[in-house]
Amino acid sequence: MAHKITVNVTKAVQDFYPGLTSDEIDYMAEIITNRFDYSSIYDTIQEEIEGIADRKGIQLEGKDGVEEVEDKTLLGTSDGAFYYKNGDKIVELFQPHVDPYGGH
Repeated sequence: MAHKITVNVTKAVQDFYPGLTSDEIDYMAEIITNRFDYSSIYDTIQEEIEGIADRKGIQLEGKDGVEEVEDKTLLGTSDGAFYYKNGDKIVELFQPHVDPYGGH
C-alpha cells in the first residue's frame, strides 16, 4: 500500500488569494511547482519517522540500507599509485597525474 501526500498547488494559490485571475493563479502555481524544494518534506518525514520510532520503541539503527565496513586499508603499488581498500572494494585514492609540460 502506498501512502501519498498530494498538494493541488493551483487550488492552494486560489485559496490564499481568491481575487487573482485564472491566468495569474495558473502562472504562480506553475512557477511554485517548478521551483519547489522537496527536501524540506523529506526532512520532515525523516523527523516524523525518528519520533514515531522513539515513542514506539522501534529500532532504526542498521535499517537505513547503508552498510558500513570497518576493514579500511591503504594499498600502494610499485608504480607509486595508491588504492584504498574498504571491505571487498578497491578504489583508486588519487587520479593519475599527467604533467602537461611533459616533465620539463
